[in-house]
Order: sequence, then C-alpha cells, then structure tokens
Amino acid sequence: MNLDDLLHSFNYKIPSVSGPTESLRSGQLSSLLEEMKSVLPVRPRNRPPPVFPATSKVYTVTAPASSVPRVARQRQPYWQERGWKQNGHHCAGYFRIIAGAWKGRAEVRPSGMAQMFIHQPPEFLRSHPHWGCFSWRPGGWYSIHTSDDGDLSAGILRVEEILIEAFRRTHP
Repeated sequence: MNLDDLLHSFNYKIPSVSGPTESLRSGQLSSLLEEMKSVLPVRPRNRPPPVFPATSKVYTVTAPASSVPRVARQRQPYWQERGWKQNGHHCAGYFRIIAGAWKGRAEVRPSGMAQMFIHQPPEFLRSHPHWGCFSWRPGGWYSIHTSDDGDLSAGILRVEEILIEAFRRTHP
C-alpha cells in the first residue's frame, strides 16, 4: 500500500497540496504521521501478537441431544496410529512433523514409562532451550530426558512438540 492509498483509507484530505502526496513538505508529512500513529495500533517489530487472557468470554452453543452426532474415540493408541512397531520392550518408528521425519526408538519399562531416543536429530533442534535434554549415544542416537516420562504415546507427542517448537523458532 502506498501513501496515497493509506491516506485515502483514512479519508484524509490535504487542502493545499496539488499532485501526488509524496510531494508533501516535510512538516506536513510529519504531522500526518503523528496523527496516523494516534489512530493506528502500533506493535513493535519482533514482538508476538497479544495473547488473550484466560478470562475471555467463551460462548457455548447447545443443540438438542437428538441432533448432536456422536463421534467414537479412537481406540488405537497414538504410537500405533503413527506407525510405530513394538518388539517386546522396544519400539521403533519416526517422529514426524511438517519439516520432516526422524528415526526414533523407545525402551518401554515394565511400569509403562518410556525412554525416548532420536537418531541424528535435525540441526535446528540445537538452538532450542530443551537441547540440553538430548544426550549423545553411540551410532548417532540421542537419548531424550523428558520431565514427565509418560507412556510411549506421551513420549512421542512430547518429542514431536519440541521438534515443532524448534522448527518454528528457526523458520518464522
């Protein structure tokens, strides 16, 4: 959008100027910019958009019970849905995000808790705050320390979440 379009969108008229608005004298232009700043919401560069507070209004629309379709919950665990294969206490598959897929494995303890591993993690992951949770192992593998150490599905979801965060930080 050029200056003419911007001025037009605010219905701003400059009486003593003929020709294109780019020929405005510097005094007129600075006063115009000051007026526009008071009207336009200005957000500093590199600052994320505001987050709405948790107290924002939420509206619920209810329909008669007979018209609400019932959706069956997936009975298949996330790790199976993502194509991971189990062999005893070991599982293998891929951590998949929009930027790619990385070989992964897990050791599932009798308690059901899973220790996650990733093979040759992407370079963009090294700048993520959780990179310190990845420990090198022989053969290009990295063990991943997670604070929750949940079951296999939770472990896969957590690693994929970290990969997504790291990718978004390096590819805005």
